[in-house]
Amino acid sequence: MSTREPVAVSVVAAATALPWLLVALPAGAVVDRWRLRGTLVAAHVSRCVVTPGLAALVLVDGAGVGALAVCGFLLGSAETFADSAAPRPSPTRQRRDPRRLGSAETFADSAGQSLLVAFAGPADLERANGRLVGVETVGVEIAGPLAAAALLARDPVLCFAVDALALGCAAALLTVVPSRPAAAPGPDRGPLAAEVRSGLRYLVRHRVLRTPVGVSA
Repeated sequence: MSTREPVAVSVVAAATALPWLLVALPAGAVVDRWRLRGTLVAAHVSRCVVTPGLAALVLVDGAGVGALAVCGFLLGSAETFADSAAPRPSPTRQRRDPRRLGSAETFADSAGQSLLVAFAGPADLERANGRLVGVETVGVEIAGPLAAAALLARDPVLCFAVDALALGCAAALLTVVPSRPAAAPGPDRGPLAAEVRSGLRYLVRHRVLRTPVGVSA
């Protein structure tokens, strides 16, 4: 399916970005209670499963607006969790790109931020994050778009196939990373829903945070 219908394009773009508005806050609270490596592996595997399904729909010309919107939301939610458990967001990740796959993305992003902090430690965090940002910049801003354009020109399905393969490889590589236990509940830790509500109240009352979130939404 190929369309330039503004409404269809807007629906898919909104569904892809929606996890950052609906899932990101709960994802951060949930990731604090889960094992970071397991969260990242689950997020990558879920995207690795959804992406080939999307490729199959494209192949049989069955990728309608509804299917694309659902896939975009699932993929975005998973990435949000992964990023929260893994590395701190780089400048390229802080800019919300509607082209990025969307609910898996939310989980992935949430898990990723915490993992780098846990393994690097305060002394090496700045150097480790600098290396990560450098690799991400090359991949996201330079090599990735060039490779995607070449694959898209050859066959759109190849883009999804290569993406799924990369996610599968990432999940496999994470299995060799030493596991870190989930954070022990602190004395003041309450129910998950209460923590999410507390975070939402803090966001609403914090003008510096509220403004960019509102603009992004």
